[in-house]
Amino acid sequence: MTGVIYVALWVACIMWNSLSAQIFLGLLALAASYEYLHTSTLRGKQLTIGMLLALIFYLSFTLYATQPDLPQAWRYAIFLSFAFSILLSVRLALRADPLDFQWPWLSFVFYTVLPFALLFSYGHWSGPYQWEYILVLVLFTWINDTMAYVVGKLLGKRKLAASISPGKTWEGSIGGWLSVGACGIVLGMTTDLFSPLEFFVLGIIIAGSSTIGDLVESQFKRKRGIKDTGTVLAGHGGFLDRLDSLLFCVPLMGIFLLIVNPL
Repeated sequence: MTGVIYVALWVACIMWNSLSAQIFLGLLALAASYEYLHTSTLRGKQLTIGMLLALIFYLSFTLYATQPDLPQAWRYAIFLSFAFSILLSVRLALRADPLDFQWPWLSFVFYTVLPFALLFSYGHWSGPYQWEYILVLVLFTWINDTMAYVVGKLLGKRKLAASISPGKTWEGSIGGWLSVGACGIVLGMTTDLFSPLEFFVLGIIIAGSSTIGDLVESQFKRKRGIKDTGTVLAGHGGFLDRLDSLLFCVPLMGIFLLIVNPL
C-alpha cells in the first residue's frame, strides 16, 4: 500500500503542472536532506542550519530553472553534480564511507538538494514544462530496482558487492539493466521524445548509475551500523532509502540531454 501511494503521488504531482512538480520534488529534497543530516549525527542548531540551507538552495535553483530559456549556466550545475557523483564512486571503490565529509551540512547540498533541483529543471529543458523528461528518469530507476530484485530472487547466485549489500547479485543487476534497455526501445518506438537507440542508451546509463547510487547509500548506512535512514515509509524505510538510486542518475541524465538536445 505504501508503494502504491508513493508511486501515485509521484505520477500525479509530476504530470499535474510545473508548480506541483516543484513543490513535490522540494518536499522530497527536504525529507532526504533531513535523513542524511540526522544520520550524520547532526542535531540542534547545525541540523536547523542545514534544513534552512536546503530550502534556500532548492528554491534558488528551481526558480532559476523556470526562466523562459534555461540558462547556459545550468551546464555547470550538471557537471558539478556529476563530479560529486564520481567522487562518491571513487570513495565507494576504496571501501571508504562515501559520504563521510567534515561538513555534512554543506556536502548534502550536492547529494540531495542539487539533484532534485536539476531533475525539476529537466522539465523545462525545451521551454514550456514537459513532464516526460522527469518521469522517464524516475520510471527507469523504478524498473531497474524492481527487476533487479525479481531476477535476483529467481536467478541470483553471484554476489555483486557482498560486503556492502549482500542481497544484490550480478544476475539481478544485469536483469535490471536489460529490462530498462528493453523498456527504452519500446518507448522509442511508441513516443517521439527520443529515438529507440537514444532511449536504449539512456536506459542503460540510468540503470548502471542507479545501481552505483544504491551501493553508495548502502555503504553509508553500513559504516554507521544502521539498516534504514528512516521509518516514515512503512515497509520501505526512509525517503533516502527509496531515492538513493535516483539521486545518482540525475547528472547523467543531464549530460545525455546536453548531447542529444543541447541548450
